[in-house]
Amino acid sequence: MEQLIRTVPRVRNGTIIVLLDVPQKNSPFGDNMWFDNAVKLAYPHTDVSGFYFLAHGAVPPGNNLTERPDVIDASPLLILRLIGGRCVLEPVIPPELMKLRLIGQYDPARRIEVGPAAPEAVNRYINFKSPWIILPPELFH
Repeated sequence: MEQLIRTVPRVRNGTIIVLLDVPQKNSPFGDNMWFDNAVKLAYPHTDVSGFYFLAHGAVPPGNNLTERPDVIDASPLLILRLIGGRCVLEPVIPPELMKLRLIGQYDPARRIEVGPAAPEAVNRYINFKSPWIILPPELFH
């Protein structure tokens, strides 16, 4: 999530963030519900949702984006790919998502707002220090 916030600090209301190529082994989410919640926490005070896909376009549990029989508007989508631990914006709709019934213009620049990330997101995902690491070891004996 830190890399997502560093790549895209702010988004417009109604944005749907799609993250591609999350590693299947040791996936930090396990279910799309956890990714969606993490996205909402990364962009507080913003109406946003998130979907992720595993490597090679595999669909994780809880991701119903590809099961929708209706047409999906591409204009609120913001698609990023995880490459070597970094999030990279996709300039065009990638092949993995071509199976979706998309209409509208995909324009990632229109989904990103200028400005820094919300302080809550920075504290939660960038500056967070685990308390159990900071505490002295003698407290655990």
